[in-house]
Amino acid sequence: MVTLWPVQDRVAAVVMERSYAHLAGDGNVSHALAQAQREVSAWDAARLAADYGRLPGAEPGNAAPMRDAAVSSAAAPDLAHGWAAFAHIGT
Repeated sequence: MVTLWPVQDRVAAVVMERSYAHLAGDGNVSHALAQAQREVSAWDAARLAADYGRLPGAEPGNAAPMRDAAVSSAAAPDLAHGWAAFAHIGT
């Protein structure tokens, strides 16, 4: 899996966690990613923050910064910008 543009770590972590959860049940990477994208696309910022807070090592309420210095890490995550960036390439 790759991202087509930089995304905030909080969004990326949740999309990846949901992808792997779906992959465990389905076994198909493309289907698992699509399921995760549909799931996260329906969430609001509060749901994203709650799910991120449940990840190991995450601090509840702490927005992980964007690693791209050209984009403000103080901004709230743009959920569509985040979940839509992922693509599966390969088998």
